[in-house]
Amino acid sequence: RVTTPAEGSLVGSELHLRPMGARQFTCKVVTCNEPHLIELEYTGPFITGCGQWLLSPEGQGTRVSYVIDVQAHGYMVTLASRCVDLRRVHGQSMRLVFAALRKRLFTV
Repeated sequence: RVTTPAEGSLVGSELHLRPMGARQFTCKVVTCNEPHLIELEYTGPFITGCGQWLLSPEGQGTRVSYVIDVQAHGYMVTLASRCVDLRRVHGQSMRLVFAALRKRLFTV
């Protein structure tokens, strides 16, 4: 679910996510410096922190980078992190996000 402020700015927009097998968390846009930077705040029962989408021209296209600094909370995440490399799993998920974004941009 996505909520956006009435004035049309990206700042204040919220994306409410529920990853498969996990609890819901919120990703809120706190800064938007178009077309170069989107800063995010993550809040939820098992995660808090911040992230950035960095956009820069590259050749005929745009390089998109994603940086995240979050802390996971709760016994389930702690237990899972002992069995699964959560960074690798998140990295794989983000590669899927970027692939879907690329597909969407080039098919519109």
